[in-house]
Formats: sequence, structure tokens, C-alpha cells
Amino acid sequence: MSISDKFDRSSVLEAPLPFRVKASFKAMYQYWEDLAKGDDADRARYAQKVLDSVAHAKEIHEPFDDFALLDRYEKEIARLFAPVFPAPLKDNEIKAVSLPFRHFFFNPTPRLKRILDATDNDYHLMVRDMHPDTMYIFASIFLLNVIYKAGIEYKRPFYFEIPNKQDGITRYYRAFFNGDFAEFHPNPEAPELTAEDINLLRDNFDNIDLWKEKIPPNSYDFEGFGLVTLFDVTADESLSDMKNILLQGNVLQSTDNLKRLESDLRSYLNTSDVRLGLATYDARTRKVTKLGTGECIVFTDCDDDSAARSDCFCE
Repeated sequence: MSISDKFDRSSVLEAPLPFRVKASFKAMYQYWEDLAKGDDADRARYAQKVLDSVAHAKEIHEPFDDFALLDRYEKEIARLFAPVFPAPLKDNEIKAVSLPFRHFFFNPTPRLKRILDATDNDYHLMVRDMHPDTMYIFASIFLLNVIYKAGIEYKRPFYFEIPNKQDGITRYYRAFFNGDFAEFHPNPEAPELTAEDINLLRDNFDNIDLWKEKIPPNSYDFEGFGLVTLFDVTADESLSDMKNILLQGNVLQSTDNLKRLESDLRSYLNTSDVRLGLATYDARTRKVTKLGTGECIVFTDCDDDSAARSDCFCE
């Protein structure tokens, strides 16, 4: 299965952005061409060999928006990107090439591919809790910082939840993106923004209508690629989620919350062999009563929702 099957193209590639996205590998071609002209004869010969091996893939030599080409020329793309995916690190790093703000990955490291291969067939990789309007604003800020050197900070992290169908554990990954290989070209409809416009946008971060007015959808062309590296933050995220759940009112009476707590415990302890059950003990009646429908070890041999203390605990 190709990594592209793990992305819902209708939502990932069609959501509105302030720029049209075209993949461009100009930076990688330039790297190999410079190396082929260098003084080191051995490296020059190797670089020329790489260029010759991808020469037939003319469709990816220029910027393109037919992303089916990413699958068609998978091997050629892997050769081009070899310098940014060092072989000794491939089995440890969780890394891929991406299309900025589309979060569409390709040329993954073996470790990332193994992680995605272990998901269900219908799983699609999506940024957690990211509304399309927020993505549009973040993309606009990225554009402003590149073109206008606006220096607007946006530090909201991107997280991915990736479930493993084999062990039943959901793991959490924080993504770090490198956008150094980005070029923007204005289209005829692209407005010329003033310092006042940029300050107005800065002061109205959540006003999506204003952002789309000042920077209309598809008013620029993006050409280039991004690099994404994922870091496993499962322990931190699962612990944080458990804290948030337990701060809610009447949380222990909710079956859904108990299931979430159980899932978080599995992730935190990195084992699927975890069952969570809660019970109360009434000193007056000397009975133990189950909360919710979660399994509880003290009720292993009891069919009812409550039982005498002597039936549940050792003396």
C-alpha cells in the first residue's frame, strides 16, 4: 500500500488556502547539478549518475500539481532526496517530504512507513483538532513571513494521532515542519498589502473573513516542498488527556470517559493489556458497586453491578 492511500485527498488537497500548491524539486536538482560540477571527481561522478537516473522523469523536473506523479516516480524522488534522508538515520527518524499546509506526505522513512502500515486500511492521517479556517490563517501567516518578512509568531503545535491495529494502542506524534524550500509567486488577483494591512491582520487573528479579504484564496502560487519530522510524545499527551478528563464534573459516571481513560492508560503504559474499572464501597451496606460499565478486577467473578465486600476482597 502506498503512503498516499493514508491521506483523504478530497479534504487534504481541496481545502481552501491562500495559495495553489505545486510541488517543485528545483532545490534538489540544483544540489545534484552543483555537485556534478564540483572539484571532487568521485562525488561529481556519483551526482551525474543520479541525474542521469532521473532524467527520464521530465514531469517532475518542473513544478507540478498532478500529485499522482509522486507515486509514479517514487524511486526517482527517493534518489533526489537522498541527501536529506541519510541512510544511517532512516530506521530511527520518523520523517517525510510534505506539501506545506496540505499535510500530504511522500518519500517516508522506513520507520514512518511501518507506523502507517500498521494502521487500519480506512485510516487517514489528519492533523488533530485543526479547523480548515485555522489552517487557512496559519498558511497566510507563513506567506506573510516569507514574502513580507512580517515576523508573525504562530506557535500552535501540530499533532497526529496514529492508532496501531496490531496492538490496539494509539500513539501521539508532534510534527515539526521545515519550510525553507518555499517560493511564492503572486497571481494577478494577489493584493499588495501595506504595513497597516498586516497589523490589522495581526490584531484580528481569528477573523477568517478579514484574512480571506486581504489574502484571497489561490491568490498566490506555492512552489517547493517541505520536510516534516514526527516525534513520539505519547506519554506526555496521554497523561495530559487523563488530567483533563479527571478535571471534568461527574467524569467517573460517564462510560465514554472511562473508555477514554482506559485508552490513555494503554497509550501511557505502552501496552494493550489494560482494563479500567471503578467501584465505590458503601460502609453502611458493606457493598461494592461498579461505576459505569467498565471492567473491574474485583468483579471478575461477579455478574451483578454490586456485591458484598467479602465476595470481592480478601480478608
